Order: sequence, then structure tokens, then C-alpha cells
Amino acid sequence: METGLTRQIGNFIAELSPDRLPGGASDTVVTAFTDCIGVMLAGRDEPSLCAVREEFLAKAGDGRSSVLLSGLHADPATAALINGTAAHVLDYDDVALRGHPSAVLVPAILAEAEGIDADGPAMIAAYVAGYETWAELGRRLPKPLHTKGYHPTAIFGTLAVAAACANLRNLTAERAASAVAMAASQASGLTVNFGSDTKPFHVGSAAAAGLICARLAARGMTASSDALENPAGFLAAYGAEPQGLSEPADELGSRWRILEHGISIKRYPVCYAIHRVIDAIIEMRPALQARLAEIESIHIHLGDIQKRMLRIDRPSTPLEAKFSAGFCTAAALVAGNVGIAELRDDLIGSGLIEDLTSKITYETITEVDPAFSNYAPYDQVRVRMRTGECFESPQIRRCKGHANMPMSAAELRAKFEDCTRNAFTASTRKNLFEQLQSLPRLGSAADLSAIAASSIPSQRYQAASK
Repeated sequence: METGLTRQIGNFIAELSPDRLPGGASDTVVTAFTDCIGVMLAGRDEPSLCAVREEFLAKAGDGRSSVLLSGLHADPATAALINGTAAHVLDYDDVALRGHPSAVLVPAILAEAEGIDADGPAMIAAYVAGYETWAELGRRLPKPLHTKGYHPTAIFGTLAVAAACANLRNLTAERAASAVAMAASQASGLTVNFGSDTKPFHVGSAAAAGLICARLAARGMTASSDALENPAGFLAAYGAEPQGLSEPADELGSRWRILEHGISIKRYPVCYAIHRVIDAIIEMRPALQARLAEIESIHIHLGDIQKRMLRIDRPSTPLEAKFSAGFCTAAALVAGNVGIAELRDDLIGSGLIEDLTSKITYETITEVDPAFSNYAPYDQVRVRMRTGECFESPQIRRCKGHANMPMSAAELRAKFEDCTRNAFTASTRKNLFEQLQSLPRLGSAADLSAIAASSIPSQRYQAASK
């Protein structure tokens, strides 16, 4: 057995098959696919997604991979690029491993699976290959990439997609290692672009780049056999210490991080760093909603890394509002939710929102939760009234929808319905949801797009896109 990290990862990818997955992994992947497809469809008409679609689809060659499950098809890389951008454009996609694994993995796996006619079990194994590769690399960095200005989903996601597609294509260990090593040279993304159209494009680009690397490796294209662990390689470039470079990946394939960390489903289409605060505000709101004019101050306790991600103090657009702790807090107080309906210009610029935002102060701490390392051990909100009364939330350690507090089946279905209502008819939504929930028994990836393409709204979308 090769001992170098790059080669160990290649061996793991090549050896992982559906019958070697641990119990419970399939359920996690089914939830990830279901939620991600729903969120992707919800983002299909966003302006930035339309720009990506129009630019790349016009140049795409013929292919079997579906674009936004619309009846349109393209080559796998183009489909992964467009669908990956759509999956992240609303910032409504799931969270794990300090990033958003499904938004890169699901679009790429779906595109490649349609291209080679893979079945559901193979898609599930590919997802696990990508997730575990991301987890193995991520654990070797002592500091979260956010602290250096890097977008982890764009960085690790590129390599994870290469691993997933290499597994899906049944590449040899040597070629799988080359795919991941090649992807190490393609990974990029900066947090300075959070709150702009570029952030979701990071994700689409990562999905396409990782897929292309796997396809090039399948054709025999090579990369350095120690690209990950070399002192001039991927991990060192992003801040790994010498031990992180030399430590073997002996637990890869035996200690399953997908079971340890799972995925956390978002209840709000905004940066995950503010979700615990939103939960706290919504719980406090019944005592405050009739007295908003009496609020003197709002004090928020949260982590330093969280506040860095929430980089927009005074948002002027819905995209910026997703990364504004002030807007999300104020909107939760005013509207009782921070959903798609609340992310609109008139609410963002309203006098009440601006007044409440001006009363917010922050206490940031550097201490992190060992199991949730981009975040403080807890978030907490304290609201003081002009009367002297003080309302304080509990210490919120996990937001609703977190892997440790998962959505119920009914809540997942409700989110899927809400995300796809404008895309498909009721019968298509029902059939698509049930097929996604039956992913372990899916005979062909193309069955998913076949269901969607039969919907009348989808046909109108197809006609409008030509």
C-alpha cells in the first residue's frame, strides 16, 4: 500500500464501492441530494444564474447531462457549472466540513452520472468518496480557510468533486490520485466576494473543474503523485503544518466522517453563520414584536470567524443582505423569518430595519467549538428596552436543521415543495421528491431529468431559454 497522502486518497477512491459504504451513509446522501436539487431549482431564475446559463449554454456542445432539470442538455462540465452555480446562488444549500459539500458534489455527480448512465447506488458512493476526501484534507489545516480569506467550498470542493467523479468513472487508484492532484491546481475562491454574484460562481466553477480533472485523468493525463502533501503542494499552500503533511491517512475508509459530521440543512437562505442568532430572535419575538419601538439596544454574542463571514454592515441588495448580521437580525424581529420573501429591496432599505440595525452591537470571541470549528461554542442575543427590561435568549449551540437537530421528513418535504413550486407542477414535484428519496433504488440518473422534463412549466422554461 502506498503511504503518500495523494496515493492513499487515490487508493481509497478506487476501492470505494456501493457495497462498502457504512450503514447510515446512504440516508445522509439521500437527504443531501433531495435538498440540493430543490435549492438548485429554486435558484434557476436568479439574475446571476441567468448570466452564467446564457454565457455557457450558448457555447455548449451536445450532451446527455441535464441543465436545471429543464429538458435542456449539455456536456457534463457545462451542466455541472450551471447547476452548481444555481445550487449556491440563494445560499440555501446544506452545510458541513466548514463549507457546502452538496452544492458542488450533487451537480457534478448528477452531470457525470447522466453522461455515463450511472445508477443511484453509484451516485451515492461517489458522494461519499468526495465527502471523505474533503474531510481528510480539511482536518489537516489548523485554521479555517475563512481566516485567510479563502472560500473553503471553492477550495476543497474542487478536489472533492474530482474524487467523486473519479469514483463514479471507476478510475484506477493511480488515475484517481491524478484527478485529485490535478484538481489541487484548479482550486480557488476568495471570501471578499461574499455578497456578490461571484460567490455562487465559485461553486459552479469548482464543480466543473473537478469533473474535468477526473475526465482528463481517465484519458491518462498525469499530475504529481505527491501534490497534496509535498512541502510545495496543496496543503502547505493553504497553511498545513509539517505534521499535517506527513501524517498518513490510515483511518480513511474505516473512520467515516460522513457519519460523524453528517450534513446540516439550512432553514434560511442566508449565511449559516447567522442562523443561530435568527433562531434565537424568532424564539424571543413574541415578547418583542409589539414593542419594537421601545428597543434600546440589541447585543449579539457570536464567534470572530462568523462575524468575518458576515462582512456586510449596511447591505443595499438582497445578495449583500445574506451576509449582513444586522439585516438578518432586524428582519427576524420585524418579519418573524428571514426567507426568500424577506430578501427584498423594500425591506432591506426600510426605516424600521435601519433603525433596529443601528442599535445592534457585537461581542465576538475567538474560542471555537471543537465539533463546529468555524463557530463559537454558542451564540446568544440580549435585547434591552428603554424601560430597563432585558430579554436574553438561551445559549444557542446548534441551529434547527443542524445534523444533531435534523429536519423531520415533513420539514424536508415542505422545504422542497417551497423551492420547486415555481419550477414544476404539483405531480412533478411529488414524483421528483419520491425518486430522490428512493435514490438507492434509482436505475439511471437520467430518470430524474425525465421526470422533470415532463412538467408543463419546465417545457415553458425550455422554450424561453432557446
